Amino acid sequence: MTEIIRRKATVFPYRGKWRVQYLDTFGRQRTQTAETRKDAYLQLAEIEGQVRKGFLNLTPDEIPSLGQYLGYWLQKREPELNPTTHWCYQSHVANNLKPLMGNLRLDTVTARQIQDLYSYLAEERGFKSGTVRKVHSILSSVFKLAVKQGLITHSPVAGVSQPKFEQKQIEVFTKQEMECILRHASYKPPKAYLRWLLALRYGLRQGEVLGLKYGDFDLVSSTLKVNRTVNSLPGKGVVELPPKSKQSARTIPLDAEIIQLLSQIQDGRGFVFAAEDGTALEATVDQRRWRALLIESGIRHLPLHSARHSVATHLVNGGVNPRIVQLLLGHSSAAYTLATYVHPNTLDIANALGFSAPRPAHKLEVGYQATLEWGQDLMGDSK
Repeated sequence: MTEIIRRKATVFPYRGKWRVQYLDTFGRQRTQTAETRKDAYLQLAEIEGQVRKGFLNLTPDEIPSLGQYLGYWLQKREPELNPTTHWCYQSHVANNLKPLMGNLRLDTVTARQIQDLYSYLAEERGFKSGTVRKVHSILSSVFKLAVKQGLITHSPVAGVSQPKFEQKQIEVFTKQEMECILRHASYKPPKAYLRWLLALRYGLRQGEVLGLKYGDFDLVSSTLKVNRTVNSLPGKGVVELPPKSKQSARTIPLDAEIIQLLSQIQDGRGFVFAAEDGTALEATVDQRRWRALLIESGIRHLPLHSARHSVATHLVNGGVNPRIVQLLLGHSSAAYTLATYVHPNTLDIANALGFSAPRPAHKLEVGYQATLEWGQDLMGDSK
């Protein structure tokens, strides 16, 4: 009669002897034979002891390489990750980890080897600290799982120093620059103007704007519900995703100008800013239109995400409660908004202290001439 010891281990009689049957880390069934029932239980106790110590009765040849285990880890984590994060992990594994350390047996990887990897990525490949920290996060999770599954006794990542976090230096537009951009955008069709108003007045993320559908706008209550984002993934095209975080799902009040623009746009059921086939517009097309708008406006080129930082900076500097700015942008806390998205300059500090300071000069290019230099094809995308 079979005696159930654990859900994944059994002790039972077999041809005059006793057997211990259990599953190893990879779900493979293993069997050991004992002369007596007592010996079988002793073997089971030894197996459980090995598991607690970090061993699972695997021979060196059976322990996977780091490359093999990375593939297993990616497959195991995929259901719990959003597609963008999974693709990012997959890219790091394929391009950085497998080629450089994939052949090492999992239980032989040392802290020194991992530290050398970080140095190589930073010095030879020019990776910034944030990118190396992502690689560190992957390896930390991989070896934590290996310890939990009994393949190794401890994680070598515990002995590694990860790069210090370096805050990115983000430039923001001045109020005058933002007004100039929106003034030029107002000459475009209503839908194009709406797109840039959502960026430069409300600070919506690019993926949030491109993921908007007509049903997200409520003209009766004058509100906008942000409840999805879109992203372009290699091999998958534009994919629809849930908001970046719980706080990113939010309802935003709309002003009269936005409501008027919406009344001029033909109602539909799909994406507001759609491609010709009705799918969400790709981010690269949107970015080309952004560059074209800056050229038309004669404004220095800053990344589209700088518009979001600019909105936060000028709202806080204008006296708006940081908590309100946090809710508008969909951040987890007002402290994060202040630390990451608010960038006061010398002029702001001088104004706060009650005296004037030289205003930073940003040369305004002639829009038409700059457009010619960038090429007419860029302008074609902005229409």
